[in-house]
Amino acid sequence: MKLTTCTVLLCLALIGCQSPTPKAQQTDTDEIAQSEWQIAQKQVVDAVRERQFDDAAAQLATMIDKAGDEDSHWQYIRMVLAVLPSEQAIPLIQQAINRPVIQQSQAHLLAFSRLLMQHKDLAAALPLSNQAVALDKSEAAVYWRARLLAVAKDFLSAEQDYRWLLQQSTDNTDYISQYAALKMQQGDLAAAEDILKIHSEEPRLLYQYILILLQQDKTEQAKQQYQQLMAVINRQILTPEEKLDYGEVALWLSDYDTALSLLSDVNDAQHIYAAKLLLARVYLKQDNPDRAMVLFKQVQNAPPEYAVPAFQMAAEYHYEQTDAEQAIAELSEGLRFFKDQPDLLYSRALLYAQEQKVAAAEKDLNKIIEQQPDHADALNALGYTWADNDMNLDQALDYIERANELKPDNSAILDSLGWVHYKRGDLLKAEHFLRESLRQPGVSAETYEHLIVVLEAQNKANEADLIRQKLKAFLAD
Repeated sequence: MKLTTCTVLLCLALIGCQSPTPKAQQTDTDEIAQSEWQIAQKQVVDAVRERQFDDAAAQLATMIDKAGDEDSHWQYIRMVLAVLPSEQAIPLIQQAINRPVIQQSQAHLLAFSRLLMQHKDLAAALPLSNQAVALDKSEAAVYWRARLLAVAKDFLSAEQDYRWLLQQSTDNTDYISQYAALKMQQGDLAAAEDILKIHSEEPRLLYQYILILLQQDKTEQAKQQYQQLMAVINRQILTPEEKLDYGEVALWLSDYDTALSLLSDVNDAQHIYAAKLLLARVYLKQDNPDRAMVLFKQVQNAPPEYAVPAFQMAAEYHYEQTDAEQAIAELSEGLRFFKDQPDLLYSRALLYAQEQKVAAAEKDLNKIIEQQPDHADALNALGYTWADNDMNLDQALDYIERANELKPDNSAILDSLGWVHYKRGDLLKAEHFLRESLRQPGVSAETYEHLIVVLEAQNKANEADLIRQKLKAFLAD
């Protein structure tokens, strides 16, 4: 059976973690126990290599009961649990964390909490972090819990943890950065800005500060801080990740020479594809599409997390050049490599809809919804496409309402809700949702246009004129 590269590497890691041969001076009992453990390890490695995950899980369940208090045993068990699919791994994690040796160790509790987050089980990971803090209120335990609380959107509790952490270590860059990120997550950009502005000598925090300024359209202030960032990093040796981040900021602020210098210097295997994607964007800004397309083609042969955006960016460029046919061809080529990949299907569906190829858009969006019934963007896009073409209005309303439940206060979805109610003849509801859409961040010109249509349908000429003036100002800005 063919193995993925990831599985092969994990198998090698598991082999490397097998316990060494017992020393001669160990007792016969110890030698027998160690030999049994090594045999069990080999059986697990063989099962993982052959992707026989049920067999691996069955063997691992026995190993969990026999692991004792040996740290190397638990390290091995966690490595295997990281390899196994979630349906096999999570019951075994629950079995493991019920062991007294785990319950009594903060290090073990935190390690299993992180493992649960790898399997996207926040509901189980968070209580483990609470147990770890209860055993010992260390900075490591509180920091991990604060991050989980932010993911769980328990902002008040997360803030309490970050404030405690900063009382312990006032200048800790990670604590400051994550606390500012929490404020950004809450939409309180001004508070995030206040947290970061007093740490302008630290490059990572200065970088984050620039991002917040740009999000608030404070471009001139961002440029001033960018100059300070460049002055600071010129005196430092940068990691590949820092070169990527600072190169992207240079791109945003149109400092293309600096962007090229930083990004061209990234050549390690872990970051090279991300750098090439950014370099391609720089070349597009410099009106050098041929060189950009060469980079996109190179990245299209990379792993999917890089290849998929490369296909999307190439398609976006062609569409901006009014070559919709070539844009769709790029995405179709991507789908030949990555069959039914949701992001590529979604991008192609939007292009089909723009080109009035409704049946093709409907087909792609339905494929996404079959894979992911709670894909809010696909539900919204299909509902809007139907509504915009006066098709399936009842089902369109159902899909958009489902999308709104999944992503409340989303400007695009609220716009769709308003438009589908307009198409169904409910002008009051249409006006309500379109005005709600205008109150949200990320609003588009189309929402203003929709609201003008709805107001005119109600003979509200003066209000429609007022929205026209707001649309004119919006477009000018």
